[in-house]
Amino acid sequence: MEKLVLKDMSLEKQSKYEKKREELHKIMLKYVTNGCIDLIQFREENKAAYTRVPYYFGSITNAINQYGWEKLNRLTNVDNKPVVSFKDRLAHYALSQLKEKYTLQTIGDYFGVSKACVRQLYNALDKNINQ
Repeated sequence: MEKLVLKDMSLEKQSKYEKKREELHKIMLKYVTNGCIDLIQFREENKAAYTRVPYYFGSITNAINQYGWEKLNRLTNVDNKPVVSFKDRLAHYALSQLKEKYTLQTIGDYFGVSKACVRQLYNALDKNINQ
């Protein structure tokens, strides 16, 4: 679909389009750590750029996949109060049990994510559950 859009554009428009994509990529890179992008922080700190991503990439997910990143899933707050669901408590418990027997790298390899993503997920769960 992207090829069709660019095919119908003039060379000047294509150049501007690609420059905007590059600008968005540079902005998004500020929120990437060890291959994981923190979308919540990106959206909070850069609302204008966040809302332009679907126009230039098709969707947030397409942009993330194009650059080979993972989404960093953080717990969200409602009225600045942590929301700790049963699913989150269960995930925290399961990760705690897995960490006793396996390394973070082994856990990440099993689930197809990086060691850093496992650590970030565990730390986010741990922080919100233990508040």
